[in-house]
Amino acid sequence: MEADTDGVIVCYKDADPQVIFNAVASAIPQPFKFEVEWQDAVVFVSGDKNYIVMDAQGNILATKGSVWRGRDKEAYLTEAIPTFLRIYATQGKDEALSFAKRVLEEIKSGKGWNWVVRTHKVGKGDKYLFDAGFRVGEVATYAYKNKKARVISRSPAEGYDVDFYAKAFKQAIKEVLRNITQEGDAQDGFDL
Repeated sequence: MEADTDGVIVCYKDADPQVIFNAVASAIPQPFKFEVEWQDAVVFVSGDKNYIVMDAQGNILATKGSVWRGRDKEAYLTEAIPTFLRIYATQGKDEALSFAKRVLEEIKSGKGWNWVVRTHKVGKGDKYLFDAGFRVGEVATYAYKNKKARVISRSPAEGYDVDFYAKAFKQAIKEVLRNITQEGDAQDGFDL
């Protein structure tokens, strides 16, 4: 169960949806009412006010929060993670891990620019973007060439910090697996 100021997500397995609806309706004080927005959906909650909702076929119905979406985030977070979840929900853990390993191999091979590139509006405090030739207010598209030194590259030909992005993607997958399995250690065959 997940709740915030304007909604409640109730997950159940092998329960009558009407019984769940009645229980929630009876707990809501008057004059408040509620309606069912999704039913027979798969919900992945990764933290407070951060979730992804899919229908039974894996189509994303809603994404809330900034963890797995945003134009200033890399595609390994905004595209690969929702795809991983869709595959996990519809085809199983092994297929999802296989997909994640393919993404990881692309990143490790240096051919994963589309997974690691980000777009960010340059602000006054973005010194490393100034050093790369961007100006305040400009929309910068880049990847880290050396994350630790905050050196960036502007194109796939310049390359990117393979180790940083491979580690970041692996950590994201492990976090997702921890949330799915509710286990402290989520290696689950994803240690390449």
